[in-house]
Amino acid sequence: MDTNTGIGTTAGAPVTDEHVAAWRRDGYVVIPDFLTPAEVERAVADVAAYRPTWAEIDAAPHRYPAVFGEARGFDEFPYQGDTLNAISVHPELMRTARRILGTDEIALATSLLWAKYAGLHDFEQELHADYRNNTLVHPREDGVYVQIPFILYLTDVDTTMGPTYVVPRQHTDGEPAHVNRRGRATHPDLYRYETPVTATAGSLLMYTMSTFHRGSAITATSGHRYTMHMVYRAAQCQWMGWRAWARYADGPEMARFMVRATPEQRCLLGVPAPGDAYWDATTIEGVAARYPGIDMTPYVAGVVS
Repeated sequence: MDTNTGIGTTAGAPVTDEHVAAWRRDGYVVIPDFLTPAEVERAVADVAAYRPTWAEIDAAPHRYPAVFGEARGFDEFPYQGDTLNAISVHPELMRTARRILGTDEIALATSLLWAKYAGLHDFEQELHADYRNNTLVHPREDGVYVQIPFILYLTDVDTTMGPTYVVPRQHTDGEPAHVNRRGRATHPDLYRYETPVTATAGSLLMYTMSTFHRGSAITATSGHRYTMHMVYRAAQCQWMGWRAWARYADGPEMARFMVRATPEQRCLLGVPAPGDAYWDATTIEGVAARYPGIDMTPYVAGVVS
């Protein structure tokens, strides 16, 4: 069966032990060339279903009124394009999450596609940590309680294209994390330690929910910035998340994902694994009818007669 492996499983740079060690020490790390140029090209082709290029906006601005009206121009998983879906459940992201969390039972909490454009909005932010709208409680950075945010760059980001600024963890340890936003006037020392994350297309930024960071203004006079934002967590931590995937279950994008995904990839959305007590003759028949073309063989094999 044709499964959701549109960007491949072996190309690109892995997340190494050295990357994870730097992430633990500094609160962030950049993995260059996580995707190959060919993979980036396929992903950008998928973006065209959702967002125009800067050149298209510049040539006919009246065709894109929504872009001028929304500073947070993002779209959410599931996507029309197989490559964007495959990035969301990339095997290396799964492997990294399992290694850090110490469990095989993991979940995809968030997948966003975000487009920013030169000259349209002010993207300058205060330093902040992301946990406030990603968990009901307070962040922990150990064991299964870790949330792992990733930013994947689909376009080059230099200092003129609104790079994310990050403050290494060494300079924020001991700071009260519940004071989520740190303005330049009240916390000038933090801004002296911030550094811009400049990256080439295909690079991956991994950080934490306690890492202080901010979006910055795009000072270039032309250009667009495409990024994907994924968050992984342990499946048991139900107090974390951005959306409930069942909210999108009735759309054609989710149907396409469900048909093309592997059982392992479906588990990231909370679908019971083969062998789970949920699966019986009735549920197998019902899911097969709901998603024509889905391969239910692994679930049938897991049913104990």
